[in-house]
Amino acid sequence: MGERIRGYHARLCWNDKNWVAPAGEARLAESDSYAAEYGYGMEEWLFDISRTIDGWHYGYVRAIEHSRNRLLRDGERSLRMLLWTKDPQRRRWYVGEIRRVEVLTGDDSAKALQEYDTRGWLDEMIDQLAAVDLEPPAWEEGIFNCRFKPDDVILFDPPRPVLATDRIHRSGRYQLVAATSEHASQWERRAPLRAKKLEGTIPRMRIAPTVMTLAHNQLQNHLVSVLVNHYGKRAVKPEQNYVDIECTVGKQVHLIELKSNPSPKGAIREAIGQLLEYAYFSAPDRQQPCLHVVAPGPANDEVRAYIQLLNDRFSLKIQYHSFTRGSTALKLS
Repeated sequence: MGERIRGYHARLCWNDKNWVAPAGEARLAESDSYAAEYGYGMEEWLFDISRTIDGWHYGYVRAIEHSRNRLLRDGERSLRMLLWTKDPQRRRWYVGEIRRVEVLTGDDSAKALQEYDTRGWLDEMIDQLAAVDLEPPAWEEGIFNCRFKPDDVILFDPPRPVLATDRIHRSGRYQLVAATSEHASQWERRAPLRAKKLEGTIPRMRIAPTVMTLAHNQLQNHLVSVLVNHYGKRAVKPEQNYVDIECTVGKQVHLIELKSNPSPKGAIREAIGQLLEYAYFSAPDRQQPCLHVVAPGPANDEVRAYIQLLNDRFSLKIQYHSFTRGSTALKLS
């Protein structure tokens, strides 16, 4: 019999950048909390799955921290996390889920911190905080308490509104709340939007140029080095006519657009218009290039079917690739 994994609801601090980098707005949604004091929450990097170590992404969930000793004592090392948040208007949103999260021991956390420091990722996180006028506390206080595989992340795109009758409205603090069957049914349905604009508006995740450029550039630099190693320096042209990366393999031109969005669906939405413009706006008669969307999130069956539909129905040569800074190859075909 396999391991039984319990499900829990857990609150994340507010972030409108897909929890890839600090937004600088977490304190607007709460008071008397870590985020209110420091201006950000450690969850704000939770879905920056461009940073992986041996296939694992390391993160922090404050609700886990409050129950960490109990979980480790009871041997409950693996959890299913159902995540929600509250925006500055005090509206609540279902964010998504992580199907399997491993709780870290203190030694595990220390090793992850050392690895982040060695790879220069702590300095990058400090730069992201500085970009929104925030300063980090002492990192040794702990910035990791869990890890998970990117394949286990399911993000709602867009976030789903929590209805006034949902049990989540009884939760407020950063605590693990055991998911009952009633929680599960409310979680899994697609809740209808209300008529009033304030209640019904779904927050679309925005792009903050300075911070997101940092994350984008870091991923782009790594991909350039991987492509140069595989195809040669002469084949790879970063920032060619506004294209993130142009790579020529034989006689075939490949146009690559990178996104730091952890949702493959969101990354495709952001990239496809740019790729079509780069490919055809100023050169409608050029040989058809291959178009590539590159982002950290792994594609699921739904995403693969969508890409196939675009190719079949519109005769596009378009592909989606999952790529992180732990990746050592990306095949262009």
